[in-house]
Amino acid sequence: MRLAQDLFEVGLITYHRTDSTRVSPVGMALARKYLEEKLGAAYYKGRSWQIGGEGAHECIRPTRPIDAEELRKLVSAGILRLSRRLERDHFRVYDLVFRRFVASQMVPAKIERKRIRFRVAGEYSCELDIRTGILERGFTLVLPLPVFENLSLDSLEVKESDYLRTSDVKILTQGDAVALMKERGLGRPSTYAKILETLSKRGYVMNIGKRAYLIPLDRGIKVFEFLSRKYPELVSEERTRRLLAKMDRVERGLEDYQRVLRELKTELSELGVLGRAQRTP
Repeated sequence: MRLAQDLFEVGLITYHRTDSTRVSPVGMALARKYLEEKLGAAYYKGRSWQIGGEGAHECIRPTRPIDAEELRKLVSAGILRLSRRLERDHFRVYDLVFRRFVASQMVPAKIERKRIRFRVAGEYSCELDIRTGILERGFTLVLPLPVFENLSLDSLEVKESDYLRTSDVKILTQGDAVALMKERGLGRPSTYAKILETLSKRGYVMNIGKRAYLIPLDRGIKVFEFLSRKYPELVSEERTRRLLAKMDRVERGLEDYQRVLRELKTELSELGVLGRAQRTP
């Protein structure tokens, strides 16, 4: 998010703290211009990706028809002057945004897939669904997909097998946690990264591996158990959803923020939380 913030501040991408999929006419025109110059007009298939009545923000996209390679050249040559210096990771994030966006405005690709089922010792089995060929390139010219070409199923053989016992409770990755918050109406796109950062900073969870698995730590478990036992009404998901809904209504001018604050103050006082917080040094 920090890298995206930098790119936004220097004017290279649109507002990044959003989960909107809507593409504006300006965005579609940008993609069209790039594709016509690089690949040909036949690869352009503009889409607005409008879903319902979305807010003011559109999707995260580049603001210029310039890919990461060209951007690097323009910056290095001093032709494009920015208010801050871009590091390697800035270009990597920009490349991710650019490729994903332009691919969303391209013609579809036709992919050949094969599903392979392995059975081990008659008791365990697993399936692999793999791409074995690209029949029509389409958007993959900009957003490549890994493909196992010339794969002969007759030559496949299990050389070694192993299994791992895991917890019955699914361990979430950061991506899983964000998807779950979004599904349950908790938090906002602008707060997802901050929530995960706070959980880690306070020692409630530990991030493990490249996929950033969130491993609950003793402190986080104890805090959760204490709050759930002492203040179940205060920390429930339903209450969080109701509070966020009120905040949205305040933002749209449908609720008086002072009345909402008075209600919250009264409720916290009745639970004994407000007075205790005020006495804490």
